[in-house]
Amino acid sequence: MNRLKVALILAFFLIAVLPLGAMVYISNAVYTSIIHKEVGNSLSAIADHKLTRWQDFEQQQRQRIRIISRSAVLKRSIADLRQETDRKDSVEPMPSTSSRIVGNIVREIKSADGFHGFYLIDVNGVILYQDQHRDAVGQSLYEGRYHGGGLQHLFDRALNSFEPVMSPFVEDVDEPGRFSFYIAAPIMSGPNVAAIIVKQFDNRELINIARDYTGIGESGEIVFAKLHEGSALLMAPLRHVEGASYKKRIELNGQWAKPVREALAGRSGVEPSFDYRQRPVLAAWHPIESAGIGMVVKIDAEEAYSQLHAHRRDILLLLAVAIVFVGLAGFFLSQAIIQPINRMVIAARKITLGDLAQTVPNSRWYELAQLGRALNAMLAHLRETISSVEADLWYKDSMTKLSEVLSADQSSQLLAKHVIRVLAEQLNAQAGTLYGCMADHLELLSHYGMGEAPELAPTLSAQQGLIGQALQDKKVIAINADGEDSVRIMIRSGSQKTAANSLMIIPLLYHGQIIAVVELAWLGGAHTRATELMEYSSESICLALIAAEQRLQVQNMLEQSQADAEELRRQQEELRVAKEETERQARELEAASQYKSEFLANMSHELRTPLNSLLILARSLVDNEEGHLADDEVESATVIYESGKHLLGLINDILDISKVESGKMQLNIETISIEDMLLSIQSRFEHMAKEKGCDFILAADPDVPSHVQTDGAKLNQILINLIGNAIKFTDSGSVALGLRCSDKKNGQAHLHFSVEDTGIGIPEDKLQNIFQAFQQVDGSISRVYGGTGLGLSIARKLAQVLDGDISVSSVMNQGSCFTLDIPMNEPPASENNMITQEHDSQKDNMNHIKDGHKDDRYVLDPSKPLLLIVEDDDSFSTMLLDVCHQQHCQAIIAEDGEAGIALAEQFPVQGVILDYMLPGIDGCDVLAALKSNAATQDLPVHVFTAMDGLSDLQIMGAVGKSLKPLSVSSIKNVIDRLVNPQRNALTMLVVEDDHATFLALTRLLKMEGVCLRQARSGREAVNLLRSESFDGVILDLGLPDTNGFDLLLQLEGDESTVLPPVIVYTAQDLSIEEQDKLGRFTQQIVIKSDDSAQRMLDEVQTFASLVCRSNEIEQEQKRSQAEACPESPVSSFDSMPSDNEGSNGASGLEGRVVLLVDDDMRNTFALAKVLRKKGVVVHLAPGGEEALRLLEEEDDIELVLMDIMMPQMDGYEATRRIRVSKELEDLPIIALTANAMKGDREKCLQAGANDYLSKPVDIDRLQDRMKRCLSC
Repeated sequence: MNRLKVALILAFFLIAVLPLGAMVYISNAVYTSIIHKEVGNSLSAIADHKLTRWQDFEQQQRQRIRIISRSAVLKRSIADLRQETDRKDSVEPMPSTSSRIVGNIVREIKSADGFHGFYLIDVNGVILYQDQHRDAVGQSLYEGRYHGGGLQHLFDRALNSFEPVMSPFVEDVDEPGRFSFYIAAPIMSGPNVAAIIVKQFDNRELINIARDYTGIGESGEIVFAKLHEGSALLMAPLRHVEGASYKKRIELNGQWAKPVREALAGRSGVEPSFDYRQRPVLAAWHPIESAGIGMVVKIDAEEAYSQLHAHRRDILLLLAVAIVFVGLAGFFLSQAIIQPINRMVIAARKITLGDLAQTVPNSRWYELAQLGRALNAMLAHLRETISSVEADLWYKDSMTKLSEVLSADQSSQLLAKHVIRVLAEQLNAQAGTLYGCMADHLELLSHYGMGEAPELAPTLSAQQGLIGQALQDKKVIAINADGEDSVRIMIRSGSQKTAANSLMIIPLLYHGQIIAVVELAWLGGAHTRATELMEYSSESICLALIAAEQRLQVQNMLEQSQADAEELRRQQEELRVAKEETERQARELEAASQYKSEFLANMSHELRTPLNSLLILARSLVDNEEGHLADDEVESATVIYESGKHLLGLINDILDISKVESGKMQLNIETISIEDMLLSIQSRFEHMAKEKGCDFILAADPDVPSHVQTDGAKLNQILINLIGNAIKFTDSGSVALGLRCSDKKNGQAHLHFSVEDTGIGIPEDKLQNIFQAFQQVDGSISRVYGGTGLGLSIARKLAQVLDGDISVSSVMNQGSCFTLDIPMNEPPASENNMITQEHDSQKDNMNHIKDGHKDDRYVLDPSKPLLLIVEDDDSFSTMLLDVCHQQHCQAIIAEDGEAGIALAEQFPVQGVILDYMLPGIDGCDVLAALKSNAATQDLPVHVFTAMDGLSDLQIMGAVGKSLKPLSVSSIKNVIDRLVNPQRNALTMLVVEDDHATFLALTRLLKMEGVCLRQARSGREAVNLLRSESFDGVILDLGLPDTNGFDLLLQLEGDESTVLPPVIVYTAQDLSIEEQDKLGRFTQQIVIKSDDSAQRMLDEVQTFASLVCRSNEIEQEQKRSQAEACPESPVSSFDSMPSDNEGSNGASGLEGRVVLLVDDDMRNTFALAKVLRKKGVVVHLAPGGEEALRLLEEEDDIELVLMDIMMPQMDGYEATRRIRVSKELEDLPIIALTANAMKGDREKCLQAGANDYLSKPVDIDRLQDRMKRCLSC
């Protein structure tokens, strides 16, 4: 308890002293801030006052010299003084009257103004009068000692000003070592300047200001300084240093120099600093720009903050008193709390030793009293719990013994004998009987403790005695005899009989029906838990008795079945006759459908055969194995190939419907795995849902069987159609596939597949029509999602082939739910066991690989390359799997090295991505194991690591390594090199004049197997391309003899040079126009970066991969476009001329600029290519909104070709918006549509189009219409 006592005292101390200390600290901080602010403001105000005093002095002197310059006496004296100056060189010069007059005036005003000297200077710069130095009279300011000085500069300013002007402090030419400032004013004679008067002031006023110490205490000083010869020269005396004027200097790089340096730099401020005595001070400073000096007002910090130090002493004294008081209070209060707790601890120790009768004493403290009451309540509950546990153990022991008896295969009599024995032993009963309940009576099955008593009747009436009463009431009847009265049940013990004192009759019920009756008797009182035990065991006993009775009935039925066998043989003969009749009818039905079958066969041949030939030939053109086709011709072939595939899909859909309707659709019933099917669906649609921005959810009930027998291909096709539709019409939210089992209908269980989405929904009046062929919810031209309307029709017909059906429910703008209901046929038990064993064997072979990985191991496609990912980071391995899918590869994942080695042997992987840091064995050991195994030694392995400096991986056999973290592009390059290792051997020309950049590229690409050659100029690059062959060119736009744009144009026009794929590698930012110019040659433009070596490696790897896969990139782009618009129409430009036709003759459209608006990229590509062959400059827009944006940005577009059927904004709306703009109201627009319906032309013209053409477009007609529109 001493620890608790100390803790309480510390707690009191912390609770009381810490807040007080915090308050003291905060108040001191606030007070300190206030004092600092007040002292700073006060000092700043004093500095402002001194500055104002100087400014007032300046203003006063300006006013006074203005008055003097207007003196008529001075004006009249100028001519005489000029003549006197001219006679200065005579032998006996005589002062003129004007000179004496001016001298009198000067002496009079000097006594009032206190200036140091006075000058009268004519407009030519000749000094006419000077009161201090007579030898200055007659000297010119542009010659001698005054030339280039401050007086000359002031004189020049005064000549051009009608107001007084002032100079900063400058060194006095007549008195070296002293500094003065001057104020000058012009003497006007009419509109002209007759002369300039100048008053010279020394530092007298600065001294007066500096010696005014009002408000700065005993240590304060005012410092005036001027920048002179690289240091600050003091212009007034100091309080603590004698003779400082013009003598003491302050170096501007010293600790004290900041206030002076800031003031001389023209800035004001206030802050703590150190002075020339190295004492801390608070300083405020201002520049006096007109005088060319700085002013600093300072006071010692000790004097400035003296009030703050006294305040701190008072606060610390208060804090010490509070600490002493809190310590004493905590000691006495903790003592009062610890004593009752000690008493509770003693009681708790006794309870620990098993003394549950112990009670905890109460305390006078309310909380401790509550604790004591809670402990006493806990003791009571503990006693009840122990009693309850003992009872549960007894019940479990009794039920265990009963279960051993009930589980045996035995007759009803033997079962009853064992049951009544166990019940009597567990309940300490001395006698008992068990009667079975028949239709109208009770039959004695067995008894216990009664011998062969004659009073035991083998049967009893259902209404007889207490047993009959218990049967009627279906309740337990208990009888206890008092005194000498006894229940008349005789209990035998050897030759003796004893009457029982207690009796209990228990009916055994199962689902409300009485199966048997148990009668138990005791010599003493009945067992207290007899009723509860019988309630627990009643149902089990009844089930065992029923099972025994059913086994007897089965035996009887077996005997009956043998008797029925002869009857079955007779019926088989009748079935044979019926079968022959059925076969005859089937032959007649087959003959009736012969014409339809022949039509389907002809349709399949006539459509698919030429289309298949078209696809094969187009594919060969796309592959361009002979290299005879140009890049744009390969692109054309790719469009033909993709369009043909789309058309073939439509034909297959139509033929599928025809097959179902004609009854030719064959079923292939097989055992399929539900788990494998769901994994395949998830792998197929999860990434599609992510691309649409929605979630894809799988939910299967646990009671769904693992395998079912059905046509797996057709079931998969139905689900693909339903889920594909759901994702297509869902832009946000989720698409969920649910699977559950239903209750048996007509003796057959069913599987329910539900596809629920949160998409646009279906109107109620369209719900039934959507399953009809070629029916769509939205058939208008503005529909966003496209499609032929065959998917749902095929799905329903396939479901009906599987003896199932599809239903739908939907709410507009909330979503739809399609439900597939098919019969559930589970495989036979023997086959199911074999499947389970095979599945378990596969799991064992996985070497403890987690099932949670959603990789491709269960859905492998032999046509796609397979990679092994050995990575223990779940998030990173999932990202690698996604990138593999983007690269059209498959992947399996292992979380440790042991699993990775096993999977490499088990699966036909083409490469391995290996993490170096793994649990268990690390990446180095895994790599060694793979290379030492003959089955895996040739696998390419790429290592990912977060450790720098790993140098032995390549020696051990790794094809490369990458340092984490990695970009997605780097991962794609690694995957590409593993899948296609033969593509690494590249020879590339680097056109770069910087040799350091070339060496960096060489080092970075060394691990990638790329050979580089350098050309330092454009001329050298042309010579190398003429004499050697390269896979690609890495081009810098800035070259010593030319630029990259001109070099590309030169190479393109050189017939002796073949220009390989180009990657622009430049440090300059490219404008849109420059990017368009480069677009003729390449789309691979990379900006040089100096972020890090890893960044440079990522970029260069991307260059190499792009060069190696230039043709594949175009194919992947077409494939991604097709996936994004799966229902987009086939290119309608069937009548386009060939390239040769397009190039013959002048089209009359050369140089014209056209905007082509179409959402189908295949149509866009085909038409744009033909127009460009004719010299037309084509801009592309994939939709109406993009077209409007391009028209705002590009002002040279002369004509618009507008597709009408587009998503989001159709051609009508886009045309109307163009016509609203005043700048575009006269822009020619030709509408293109594939509908060709009546009224389309009028609708296009009403929307604002100038002309109309239907698809497929005739190029000659289009060319004529374009010429007509452009000539108007």
